[in-house]
Amino acid sequence: MKFFPKTLLGQTALYLGALLLTAQALWFATAQYFILTEVKPAYQQQIVDLVVLAQALVEAQPPDADLSSTATLRLASLQTAEIVPDSHPRPVLVPHDIDDVPGDLNQILRQRLGPSALSLQQKDAEISWLRFPARGQLFWLKASLSSTRTVSIAKALFISLELALAVGGAYLIVFRLTKKLHYVTEAAKAIGHGEPPATLEISGPEEIRSLCEGFNQMSRDLVKLEADRRLMLAGISHDLRTPLTRLRIAVELAQPNVEPAMVHDIEDMDAILKQFLDYARDGSEEPPAEHDLDTLVRETAQRFAARGRAIETGLGQVPPFVFRRHSIRRVLDNLIDNAVRYGKTGVRVQTRLVDGTVSVTVSDRGPGIRSGRPADFIQPFAREDAARSESGAGLGLAIVDRVIRLHGGHLRLENAPGGGLSATIELPFRPAATVR
Repeated sequence: MKFFPKTLLGQTALYLGALLLTAQALWFATAQYFILTEVKPAYQQQIVDLVVLAQALVEAQPPDADLSSTATLRLASLQTAEIVPDSHPRPVLVPHDIDDVPGDLNQILRQRLGPSALSLQQKDAEISWLRFPARGQLFWLKASLSSTRTVSIAKALFISLELALAVGGAYLIVFRLTKKLHYVTEAAKAIGHGEPPATLEISGPEEIRSLCEGFNQMSRDLVKLEADRRLMLAGISHDLRTPLTRLRIAVELAQPNVEPAMVHDIEDMDAILKQFLDYARDGSEEPPAEHDLDTLVRETAQRFAARGRAIETGLGQVPPFVFRRHSIRRVLDNLIDNAVRYGKTGVRVQTRLVDGTVSVTVSDRGPGIRSGRPADFIQPFAREDAARSESGAGLGLAIVDRVIRLHGGHLRLENAPGGGLSATIELPFRPAATVR
């Protein structure tokens, strides 16, 4: 359904409101049944008895009593009722509303007091006029009889207020539970972004406490597993580079009797091990600080230009903001190095700030990615043999993705419409003043 709430909080409030509405409807139907079967007949009988009492009072008057005087006919024991002769003027009288309890009194009064008996209501007032015969004349019993309507505006407002209070109370109760679930969701998202997981406070109902305890245990296990993985990967890569370096030196000293391909293979192995080391270190140990991204891009482009690789830049005057300088420099090195190796020419780096998001786009004019979706090649060890035949372990984009997720951003790869590949990193713009 289009308007059906999707959150646990909204659904619980809706279900509870529907339950209360159903309970109110059942209660109202039960009350209506008792009013019709018990209360209304008893109330009607009381009214008839009051009219009979008024008739007996008139019949009991002395023969010479002035029956046209309301003082003579005054009911001393009843302050809300009086007997009015039929000859006296009366306000506009109308039939009783069909929903009033005394609304069908006419038949009962006529059976008890004769065909001249009548029940009417004063217009625009809660006053009943009950006609009865006595001493050969007609009299009216004027009484303020409360009207018991099955449905009234007051009742509708009361029920609405009751439902609003119930649903609002349910909302506040469930909000405490969903708030804790929200913390779990945000902590899970932080883990997905590569950020260190936060420890959740153990509080609330037993089920929520168990969830928080399980999540905290999972977070600790993930941190330990990640630390062990990094240590193992860094240790293996570091230990292998030492004998590899000695082997390279020995090969170079043995020239010209050594095949050049052997030296090239050793250099490839060294580059692969370096990538493994970079992948093991995601830069989380580096504290964030405010830096100038445009300056960092300019310096990186100058280093590549010093090696004979011309890099075109289009800097968008991005103000300084908080990020890890060495990690982002490594990201730029990887992206530009990929563009130089695979795109050969037309490498361009562009920065800009739009709606609180800083983006850096590195584009080339190479063959692009032709054997699948570009996003699939962000995964570790993903390579495209047809267009990506250069050496390496296939970890360059995975390293970039890990560092960018650590900063709360994301990496996007796209084939350019005119040919080539563009890699865009997006980072949240957080000035130092907002981080402190």
